[in-house]
This record gives sequence, structure tokens and C-alpha cells, in this order.
Amino acid sequence: MRENQKKRFKDIQLVETVIDQDKIWRQLRFQADSLNRLRNQISKAMGEKMKKKEEPGETGVNEKLVLQDLTPEQLKSFSVGQLKTLRARLEVALTENTKALEDTEKKRNESLREVGNILHPSVPVSDDEDKNRIERTWGDIAAKKKYSHVDLITMINGADLERGAVTAGGRGYYLTGPAVYLQQALVQLALRILGDKDYVPLYTPFFMRKDIMQEVAQLSQFDEELYKVVGKGSENPNEHSVDEKYLIATSEQPIAAFHRDEWVAESSLPIKYADPTTLASYDGHLENVLKLFSSEPKLLRKSLIVLIGDHGSRWGHYDGRSMDSYIERASPPLFIRIPDQMAEEFPDIVHTLRINSKILTTPFDVHHTLRHILQFKTVDLYPGGFQPHLCVK
Repeated sequence: MRENQKKRFKDIQLVETVIDQDKIWRQLRFQADSLNRLRNQISKAMGEKMKKKEEPGETGVNEKLVLQDLTPEQLKSFSVGQLKTLRARLEVALTENTKALEDTEKKRNESLREVGNILHPSVPVSDDEDKNRIERTWGDIAAKKKYSHVDLITMINGADLERGAVTAGGRGYYLTGPAVYLQQALVQLALRILGDKDYVPLYTPFFMRKDIMQEVAQLSQFDEELYKVVGKGSENPNEHSVDEKYLIATSEQPIAAFHRDEWVAESSLPIKYADPTTLASYDGHLENVLKLFSSEPKLLRKSLIVLIGDHGSRWGHYDGRSMDSYIERASPPLFIRIPDQMAEEFPDIVHTLRINSKILTTPFDVHHTLRHILQFKTVDLYPGGFQPHLCVK
């Protein structure tokens, strides 16, 4: 784990904190077991003496006496009064131990959640994205006329964006007519393809309890990426407790909770799930960027904007020329907007982008798209495939 943190250029001290806190936790856990065992022994010794109707006797006990060192034989030498005193001291020690145990476990688990997952061996070790390597190139780079998603969905009358924006905000939409059938067909197609590859269909809850979400997501992500749902904690009108839940932002969250507190045998791996559940990711950082563009028009004119989605290394098994590989390869979209000022001041960079566009692939011809975008003489987003009501003013 130390080496993995180094490869991620992250704080190695997190690993040390986990190890140190775990050692303390194990010591406290051992003490707790010893104290609980002693409590049972004291209760047993008191019961035997009370059966014999022994007098309570004195209550004083040496303050320097170490509770964990007491044996059942030694307890027999104490009076009932002294055993009661020992039990009272024991309860205090147990309370303090429980508090320390909970605090230590919290510190250990918080640091553990911050430690990064093991990197795949194929991942280049670098803190500079310029050193990322090209995994593969694919596709026809010939310039062809292609319609954008916005054009296609409009041509088939597949969505009502204006009513959606009124109902749900800027990115809200209603799917209509053939787009609804298309959406359901794509879900069924994906489930069938994944089912043939031994994926187990799994439809997860739309939301998770706060304490469970904390186990699968960092607290720092809550406000930036998750939608919060607050409801009544009880149906009793006299109670005013609050029940906090969070809408899932990615399928990994409820799927990780699905196996919570389980030991998964290595022989059963990999476990593969196909989850079509609706997600509710809150892109707070993207919203902040758009607000910044909206408040600073000059910044928009000077900004290079690139939006791209990719599947990552988990889709490496889709190599080949099969039908499903074409479907999966065609999924990542790419949108690039280059301002006029950049083309004027950095012609070499723009030229490089033109060359690199030949190795980028999307459902549409990126080579043609990028060259078309580079010819724009305005800063309006509409020529890039965005409808006017979706563009930042």
C-alpha cells in the first residue's frame, strides 16, 4: 500500500496512520475482551459468596490494583463489598475503553477510506497527464457529414428540452415518442450483451442511508457530487428526528454496500454486475465553472473547453471486431471548443490538435468535427451543436 500511494503521488502517511491506529485498536479490543471476561468472573464470585450468605465485609480496594491481572482464584479472597467496588471500577474502565475503541476505529477507517485503490499494472506512473500513453486507435478518419445528438433527437421528435428545462432546470428534459423506445431498447440490449458475458443484472435502490454512504464515498464528495434527501425520522408526531439519505451518483456505491460486511472468497472473483439503475450525480464543479463563464464573458472568449467521456481500463476485454465491441467503442462522446484567440496566439497547439484528432474516436467523425470547430469565427456555443437555450450567455 505504501508503494501504491507513491505511484499515486499521494500522502504515504495515510498508510502509516492506518497501521498505527489499527495496532492501538487491537490492543483496546484485547483490553475490552479481558475486562468483559473479568466482569463475568466477578459476577460469578459474588454469586457464590451470596449463596453462602457471607457478610458484605469491607469495601476498600487497593487503588494500584490492575484489574486485568486479577484471576478467578484471587477474586475468591475478596469480600462481597470489595467485589462490588471492583465491579464499579470495572464499569468505569469499560466505558473509557469503549470510547477509546470507537475513536480509534473512526480515525483508522477515515484514513483507510482516503487510501487509494491498488493501481492496475498497466497504468503509467506519472504525475503529469502528458505522459499518458495511447492504448489504441480505431475508426474511420475520413471526413464525413454527421449530425449531432441534438440534431438527431430533434429530427425524430425524441425530446422536449424546453418543457424539461422549465420543470427540472437547465439540463432537464422529457424523452418523447421514439426516444423512449430507443432508451428502453438500449437498456435491454446492454443487459443481454452483459448477461451473455456472465454479468448478473442488479437493480439497486435510488438512495442510501448517510451512514452507509459514508462507507463507500468520501465525506468531501457529499456536497459536491451527491443530492441530499431529508425526511422524517419517525411517524410519531411527537418526535422531530431527521432521516438523511443521499441519491446514488454512481452504481459502485450501492453495489459496494450490497457486499457490506462480507468476506468475498478470491475463488468467487470476479463478481460482475449489470446495473441499469437511474443515477443522480451532482456535478457541482461543472456548475461552478458554468457560473464563472456566465459572470465573466471575457473568460469564455479565452477558454479552451474540452468535454470527453471514456470507459477506462475495465472495458479492455472488448477488444476485437465483434458487434458488441463496436457498440462499446462507439459510446464515449467528445466535445471541444477552441476560442479564436487561441488559434491566433497558439497556432502550433491548434496544429497539433488537428494532427491528434486523427486518433480520437467517437460515435461521430472526430477528425471532421474538430476541423469544423477550428474554423469557427465566433464564441457562440450554438455552432458546436448546442441549442441556444442551453448556451451560456
